Amino acid sequence: MRFGSPLLEKYDSPQQWTELIQKRGHTAANSPVKADASDSEAIAYGNAAKSAGIVIAEQGCWHVNCLSENTAEKEAAIQKCIRQLEIAELLEARCCVSLAGSKAENWDAPHKDNMGKAAFAEVVENCRRIIDAVKPQKTFYTLEPMPWTMPYDAENELNLIKSIDRAAYAVHFDPVNMVYSPDRYFKSGEYITNFVDTLGSYIRVCHVKDVILSNEYVWRLHECLPGEGALDYDALFTALDKLDPDLPVTTEHLKTTAEYDKAEAFIRNKIKSLGLTLL
Repeated sequence: MRFGSPLLEKYDSPQQWTELIQKRGHTAANSPVKADASDSEAIAYGNAAKSAGIVIAEQGCWHVNCLSENTAEKEAAIQKCIRQLEIAELLEARCCVSLAGSKAENWDAPHKDNMGKAAFAEVVENCRRIIDAVKPQKTFYTLEPMPWTMPYDAENELNLIKSIDRAAYAVHFDPVNMVYSPDRYFKSGEYITNFVDTLGSYIRVCHVKDVILSNEYVWRLHECLPGEGALDYDALFTALDKLDPDLPVTTEHLKTTAEYDKAEAFIRNKIKSLGLTLL
C-alpha cells in the first residue's frame, strides 16, 4: 500500500507539488490538474510524479450529474467526465473517479429513482460512453460508491462491471460510503472483507476515513477522523495488503493539516501494529 492525503499548501509548479508531497513523506497523491488544463500541463505533472516515485491515485471529477433529468446538464456532465478521463490518461493516474449522479436536483443527493433497473441501465450507458470516447490504456474510469446511488455494495458493483463490459472500468473503494445500515455499521469488518474478496483485482484506490453513530432516536451517521469511529481498520488493512502493493490509501474531507497529520498517524500506527508496511 501507498499513503497520500490532500495538500492544503499552495504550489506553482509540478516540482513544488512533488516537493511538498515528499516533504510529508507520502508516496501517493491526488491529481492537482483541473479539467480546463492543457494536455501539456497534465503531462508535466504526470512526469514530475513519475520522476519523484509518486503514484497519482485519482483524477477527481466532482459536482457533475450524469443522471440529471436536465438534458443540457447531463450532457455537460458527461463531457466533463470525458475530459477528466483524458487527463487521467495523460497523467497515468490510477483512475478517474466520479459519482454515478442523482435524479435529485443536487448531483450527490438521495432520490428514489437512483436505484432500480432504469437507473442501472442509464449508469451503464453513461460509463460506456465516457470510456469509449477516450479508450484509455493507462488509467481506468471508476464510480465512487454511495449509500443512495450506484454502486452501493459489492454485488451491485460486480453487476456494473459485467454490464459495462469495458476493460477500462474498475473499482473505487470507499468503505465508509457503503455503511448504510446497523448491520454494516456493527459488522463492517465482514462486509469489507467480502468486498475485497469479491472485487480486489479491480480496486484502484481506497479512501480511508471513519464513521460514528450518533446517540439519537434516528439512524444518523457522521463522518469522522480515522480511529475515532467504528470502522474495522484491522479488517480493512489486512484485506488491502493482499492486493497490488502500489494501491493508494488516501484520506479526505478534513479541514486542516493538523487533522490530516492526526489521521495519518493513526493509519501508520495501525498498519505497523498489524505487521504490515507502507511503500
